[in-house]
Amino acid sequence: MAAWLVDAYHERYPSKSGRKHGRSKVQQVLQLHHHITPYQVAIVVSSSSSPSSNTSSSGNELRYISEHLEKDLKKAGLSVFNASHHGGSLDAHCKR
Repeated sequence: MAAWLVDAYHERYPSKSGRKHGRSKVQQVLQLHHHITPYQVAIVVSSSSSPSSNTSSSGNELRYISEHLEKDLKKAGLSVFNASHHGGSLDAHCKR
């Protein structure tokens, strides 16, 4: 397991254009091999920063579409993570 984790660890350096915009921080990335990843597909519905956006008709439509997409992908035998079922942002889930 330790060998897989060491092999999956990468440091992503910003491009030259990113440095011009003040984003010179190196990102640490964990890219697991596709045979050992817990999910093959992640469904993340982006919402606006306003808390009332979840009750909007477009938010409900996106949730409806994501649930049907999840159902179809699971029927096809893929492991699916639907972030809308777990609350919070994808970034928060990844940090956990």
